[in-house]
Amino acid sequence: MIENSNFEIIIPEISENKLLDNLKSEDMKYSQMTKHEREFINAIIHRKKPKKLLEIGVSAGCSTLIILNAIKKEINTKLYSIDYSKERYKSNDKSTGFLVENYFELKKKWNLYTNGLTMKFIEDIGDKIDFCFIDTKHKNPGGILDFLMIFPFLEEGAIVVLHDTKLNTCDYINRQPCYSRLDITNNMLINCIYGKRLIQGNFTKEDDNNGLKTILPNIEGVEISEKTENNIYGILNLLSIKWEYLPANEELENVLIFFEKYYENYFVRIIREIIEYQIKWF
Repeated sequence: MIENSNFEIIIPEISENKLLDNLKSEDMKYSQMTKHEREFINAIIHRKKPKKLLEIGVSAGCSTLIILNAIKKEINTKLYSIDYSKERYKSNDKSTGFLVENYFELKKKWNLYTNGLTMKFIEDIGDKIDFCFIDTKHKNPGGILDFLMIFPFLEEGAIVVLHDTKLNTCDYINRQPCYSRLDITNNMLINCIYGKRLIQGNFTKEDDNNGLKTILPNIEGVEISEKTENNIYGILNLLSIKWEYLPANEELENVLIFFEKYYENYFVRIIREIIEYQIKWF
């Protein structure tokens, strides 16, 4: 039998799951996580008790509510959320994170930043981030860029959780069209972040509120250590894989400026070459 102590299987307890009863069931209908995925992220926060939390990708605000609800009794805790859009990405009739407006007490622990990439706001949020939930675009460069933007601001021991790590294996119920097999970004990323893995032990094959059926555990975490930096080059190399969308030219210029501030010169050279290559391909 292969033994490996570099992972932890998270099985939420009944008492932890009951914390989610504080959230309205009608609000959770907007969630794109399954019930067991929501319990997974709730249990991690409840056990690890982070103080400075970051969320990238907000949409309606379901994951925001889960995180805020998990820290509501913790002193000196704060959640900072970033979303590229001011409006919920699935429709422009509601603002990003609109569900949080119905929870006055939870909102006190929340700062929301919208209308830009992570690098636009991360310096204002600052360092010592000890928990981050990433649920943004699942196509390249997507979460890869997000992780590289937050890494210089993560505390050693920080927990990073990625949703849709197996999106490329999920399928719609009733044999309707499946997700693109190119949605592998978070799968690649989670496997390139060196650190102790937090595995979903409460996984069951189930569907989310959009009829998306999970085939394998679709949410995972990793605990950052001093050794994580040793494989940053491997994560950077993921950006050389074909991009499925291209950020605006101004944003790409700012990516280079950001890398010049927080990464060594050789890495800056690599990211510059990758960006030029991806622009040429498009």
